[in-house]
Amino acid sequence: MDTHDLFKELSSAPSSDRDLKELSSLQFALILEAIWNMRNKVVHGGGQINLIAIIKSLEKKVIEFKEIVEPPEYLMQEKDQTLWKPPPPGCVKINVDAAVANSRTTLAVVARNEYDKILNAWAKEHMAGDALFAESFAFVWAL
Repeated sequence: MDTHDLFKELSSAPSSDRDLKELSSLQFALILEAIWNMRNKVVHGGGQINLIAIIKSLEKKVIEFKEIVEPPEYLMQEKDQTLWKPPPPGCVKINVDAAVANSRTTLAVVARNEYDKILNAWAKEHMAGDALFAESFAFVWAL
């Protein structure tokens, strides 16, 4: 069975085996990537090949994928505890966030009432910094 046949076999699995199909496809793609990288090391003289390290790396990537698709229970419990709650009647709740990427920081502020209606929202770019600094500055800006 060549690569094309194997890929066709994976993609034609019954839809009831969707999770298994996705995981198998991921493993297949990761193995092909590992083989390609090993080939490049051999062809271009990039040093010794450590098969155990490659296998461990593949396992880690599969586990990361599974955790993204099905987060562990403890993360789901935490997520449930961080749901937005409305402010008391007649009050406005201000939520802030900051995103840091590629040496840029973006701040966001959202004001909502007790009915979850957005009263106003603001966003702006800010000087680069770490996430804690950006979140702190978003609070100051919101005030």
